[in-house]
Amino acid sequence: MTHLSDERALAVFGGNGSAAEREHLAGCEQCRQDLSRWEFLLADLDELEREQVDARELHVLSSLFRELGPASGRAVLTGRLRSSSAVEPAIAAVRGPAGAVQMFDFEAGPYRVLLQVLPQGGSRFDVHGQVTDERGEPAGRGRVVLGEQSGVAAEGPIDEFGEFHLEHLAGGVYRGTWWLQEHRIDFLSLLLGEADDG
Repeated sequence: MTHLSDERALAVFGGNGSAAEREHLAGCEQCRQDLSRWEFLLADLDELEREQVDARELHVLSSLFRELGPASGRAVLTGRLRSSSAVEPAIAAVRGPAGAVQMFDFEAGPYRVLLQVLPQGGSRFDVHGQVTDERGEPAGRGRVVLGEQSGVAAEGPIDEFGEFHLEHLAGGVYRGTWWLQEHRIDFLSLLLGEADDG
């Protein structure tokens, strides 16, 4: 038997797999590791509030999953805030438009993520940043996705310099995911501007 697809591994996990699939999962280390990554992701999702997803949003999420979904060997790291401060534009470390800059410095395993949040007026923000490794070198290409309760708010590439640019985001709380070649970095709560209570 070939390795189980994600759908079939999750079916076995949910108690709906065939006897042959259960037997394969019991004897296949790779499929058990893949399922373990899914179990970790599902445990994270259990902590989120249940929300309604319309057909358009489900299509967007499915497309993003096909492009960015779990890859064998991709470790999941959770980012934590090291520091935040207001910085004069002349000393901002990553490229982006000039203006009042709020800087955030996060760490996740061997990575650091430096963010610039630039107000654009009308409760809108641009987010520019860079992902570096433990040597301070660019972490390489990948993707960044910012989500909110209503779904995916913004997504874009991380370039060869480890830099990313997301524009015209509304103020609020976001969940961020940075997909790199060998790792996924999750930030459970990123606040842009003042949280909207309305």
